Amino acid sequence: LTLPYVAAMSLSTADYVERVKRRYQLDITSAVLQHDSYYFIPLIMLQDKPFLASRTYLLDFVLGPDNCPAVGQFPEDTLGRKQLALILAEGISTHTRYKTFVLDQGGPVVYHLSGRKVHAGRIPSETSAAVVALSPLSSVRVTQSDAAASSAGFVRGAAWSVA
Repeated sequence: LTLPYVAAMSLSTADYVERVKRRYQLDITSAVLQHDSYYFIPLIMLQDKPFLASRTYLLDFVLGPDNCPAVGQFPEDTLGRKQLALILAEGISTHTRYKTFVLDQGGPVVYHLSGRKVHAGRIPSETSAAVVALSPLSSVRVTQSDAAASSAGFVRGAAWSVA
């Protein structure tokens, strides 16, 4: 299973299936992907959360001619709103055009560094203030077709891969 965009679970994506059902009256369970014991939940809107994505997906789709935000705008505001509107109008089956997922890790694994929504005692002890590991899942890994990082900070060809 290779996915072009997978976000880390945060407070806003914990219990995401139920949150979407409550907020939008939309059932997204039919689009949840399972591989072994891992669940990839479809995001109905591109988000500005920590994520792994393929360089091709970012450059050709997110920043491509049909979706590239204008100067001063952000993809999650432009493409994200477009994605949400289409999915709400036509149903979760249109999610296949966007291919945005969050890895269900059982709870949030990334937090704002300010701690604005998390009490200091609730942050897992193995995390540091600056770097939060996605998960200790040994069979979920980032694969690369080219190990060189671009000047924009993206890793060429990065994608989630589940062995």
